[in-house]
Amino acid sequence: MLVRRIAYVLLLIGMIAFYIFYSGAVAWYMLLMTILMPILSLLVTLPKKRKTNITFNIPESVNMGDETYATVTVRGRTVLPIGCISFSFELTNQLTGRENARKKLKIYGCQNSNITFPIRTDECGRIKCRLIKFKVHDYLGLFSHTYQKEHISFINVYPLPKPPSPIPELPIGDLMGITAKPKPGGGFAEDYDVRGYRVGDPINLIHWKLTSKRDEVMIREPLITERGKALLTFNLYGTPGELARTFSILAWCVIWLLGYSIQPHLKWYDNTEKAEKALQITSHAEIIALFVRLFSKRVPQNGVSLAKKQYDGFVWRYHISLGNTDTPQS
Repeated sequence: MLVRRIAYVLLLIGMIAFYIFYSGAVAWYMLLMTILMPILSLLVTLPKKRKTNITFNIPESVNMGDETYATVTVRGRTVLPIGCISFSFELTNQLTGRENARKKLKIYGCQNSNITFPIRTDECGRIKCRLIKFKVHDYLGLFSHTYQKEHISFINVYPLPKPPSPIPELPIGDLMGITAKPKPGGGFAEDYDVRGYRVGDPINLIHWKLTSKRDEVMIREPLITERGKALLTFNLYGTPGELARTFSILAWCVIWLLGYSIQPHLKWYDNTEKAEKALQITSHAEIIALFVRLFSKRVPQNGVSLAKKQYDGFVWRYHISLGNTDTPQS
């Protein structure tokens, strides 16, 4: 716009000089037209803000490698086509902090138009899409309306599940088998075990019938049953390629375990909050929700790993490691 305004000022100076040094009527008409052209362009070809509607649409989620586009829709309630529309868009991956794209576009002569531009999906994460500096120009490019409101949308790029190499062995018998243990805090339970009385046992747990047949007090101890637990740990740091591989293996392992009706426990270290996190996955929807949660924060390329930390109470544990340097948790 600045270049066009400079060009118009130079044209106006030229017309004034032509009018001064040339006495014919043509010079007067040309000077008058030069003065009136911007006014006519402003009044006739620059639509009012309320007559131009702009929307920004992107899909909510895609898989890595999918061909994806963002669409800017312009609807002008005007008789003449809009002279020019310009805007800038920024695409930033919130997980890696890398800029996906930054461009400035200009579209000429549109009225009811859809403008599309590609979105890179070679990295998993949550891409923040910002549409900024939106302007509608008149035909001469001397005047414009600026839309201050930003259009911000997000798209989640999910990893494709891929198995680790080699695929870990799964102790199906231990994970599917049911074990019984005393119920913490006591209380009612359908299953119970009988044992001798210990100091501190409640009187209501006494097995009176069996006690009457023996010379010692017998206790009915409530039991709870549970299956063996599976644990997955992973590193929440690395390069974009390492993160994509980590999430791909994590997705595959979770789907694999859920296929055996095993609800895995997940543990990772959040290097941003400086705290260990844990979650049990019971359905496919929960792993998607976890990805949305993890993708919304930037992660560093180096951090703390849980690879060397020991956990009790699990019959199977697998750590997703990509060969990068593991920093044990202190």
